[in-house]
Amino acid sequence: MSRYARRKDTTHNSIFDAARAVGATVKETYQFPGMLDAIVGYRGRVYWGDAKTGKAGLTPDEEQLIADFARVGVRLYIWRTADELLRDIGAIT
Repeated sequence: MSRYARRKDTTHNSIFDAARAVGATVKETYQFPGMLDAIVGYRGRVYWGDAKTGKAGLTPDEEQLIADFARVGVRLYIWRTADELLRDIGAIT
């Protein structure tokens, strides 16, 4: 198991609570090794992303996951603020 498993960044709750507040469905996946923090569903679309605090970087497993999906044209997200998530899902402009 990765030494990074099961850790939440300090912004995690506030970022995903903001998504829930606009009516998004959030399924947290951070507790699974090598996965990003959450899957967010909003207005018929699905977004999979990771909450990060400040300049915190990605783990090697996260970097690999993002690269694997990018190779097949799928964008995964890194959110450092609630507004970043809300903009990405189209809840605010």
